[in-house]
Amino acid sequence: MILFNLPKELVKPLHRHIVRAPVHEADLVWRCHAALIGTDTCIVAQEQYSQYIMVFCGVTTEQFANFPQYFTDRFWREAAAICKQADLYDSATLRQQLQAIASEQVYRLDPEPLEEGKLIKVMEKLERRFLYDREPLPVDGRAAFTYSYDINSRQPTLDKAQGKPTAAEAFGDICLNLIDLRIDADREKVKAAVVASEDNIITVDFGRNRDS
Repeated sequence: MILFNLPKELVKPLHRHIVRAPVHEADLVWRCHAALIGTDTCIVAQEQYSQYIMVFCGVTTEQFANFPQYFTDRFWREAAAICKQADLYDSATLRQQLQAIASEQVYRLDPEPLEEGKLIKVMEKLERRFLYDREPLPVDGRAAFTYSYDINSRQPTLDKAQGKPTAAEAFGDICLNLIDLRIDADREKVKAAVVASEDNIITVDFGRNRDS
């Protein structure tokens, strides 16, 4: 399950997706920050465990209305591009499994106020790019991935010295682990089904003497 913690700016456009019931432990947790840059609504989302960043610029009313599908399409494409580097699964398997991972999404108002951090810094960088550098916002998926990958593949000097993975590497590892868990679970289901089928077979001992 994927959990989104939303700022108050996203409550209205995503109100139809928000739940008020208690949220159980999620596989991936995203915190979001939103701002209007020019006339475009932009969202920067950061995955809690890996610190991986995704950017969504120029989000339309239709995309807000169908945000789970919009996010799923962006998520599996970015995750697949990173996971392919491990050369463990073919493209079709990655697509199928990553789409399945993103199939359950829960949205709620962020219980903690957003403070200074990477999310805000990335949004400020987007604003400078558009307002001062006069460069277009990365609206389409390919441009957004190229833009965010530069951020996600950077590694602070201290982290590099300590051998810590980059955000992109950590995100890829998490996604591959989730895929492994799903595939293992599917195999266990198949085994259980086979055993259940075998248990229903009636075995007759034709060699037994009827008169005995």
